[in-house]
Amino acid sequence: MHRSLRLILLVAGLWKVTPAGVLAIGIAPEPERTTSPVYERLISQSRPDGNDQQKSLTELIQRAKDFEQKGKPQQAAVLWEKILEIRKQTLGAEHPDTAQALIALSRQYMTMQNYVAAERFLNQCLAINPQALGAEHRAEALLNMADLYRQQDRLNESI
Repeated sequence: MHRSLRLILLVAGLWKVTPAGVLAIGIAPEPERTTSPVYERLISQSRPDGNDQQKSLTELIQRAKDFEQKGKPQQAAVLWEKILEIRKQTLGAEHPDTAQALIALSRQYMTMQNYVAAERFLNQCLAINPQALGAEHRAEALLNMADLYRQQDRLNESI
C-alpha cells in the first residue's frame, strides 16, 4: 500500500499502530441503521425507468452494478444518481446508505475520467458526520479519493 494512503487512513483514525509497532486496520462497528416507512415503500415500489412495471430499489442497485461490471459507467451513473436521490429523500443526506451511493457514483465518474464530478461526490461523502458515516464508508471514500489523486498525478495532495 502506498505510504500516502496509509497516512490518510492513519490520520482518519482508520489505521492504528499495534503494540508491536505494526499498522493494522481499525474499523469501528457501523452505527445502527434505521429505515423509514417511506424508504421501505420506495424499496418495494421504485420505478427507475418509467415503465409501468414497478421495480424495487434493490433491483435498481443490481442493475447499476450490472452496468458497472459490463463496463458501461454512463448507464451505471444514471442509475446511481436515481438511487442517490431516493436515498437522500427517504433516509437523509447523513445516512450511510446515502454515502454508499455517493461513493458508487464517484467511481463511475472516475471511470469516465470526469475527475471534477468524482471529487465533488467524494467530498460530499466525506462531509457527512463521521459518526453517521461509519468507519467503513469513510475508509472507502478516502481510498477512492487517494486513487482519484493518483490518477491525476496529485499524490502530494493526498498526504
